[in-house]
Amino acid sequence: MGTVSRSVVDELNTVQIHAADRHVYVHPRSGLEALAQDAAQWRTVTDVSEGSTAGC
Repeated sequence: MGTVSRSVVDELNTVQIHAADRHVYVHPRSGLEALAQDAAQWRTVTDVSEGSTAGC
């Protein structure tokens, strides 16, 4: 079995965060808190600009 690069893992995590309806759970000290916050902010800005009420 091969390995997956960190950039691919980050991209997949970002896709999962964007697809999440309301909550994203991360393991404490996983280092994913900043990624989750950044992706959630991007999603909020995108939803507002597109007129979506998802997650509200």
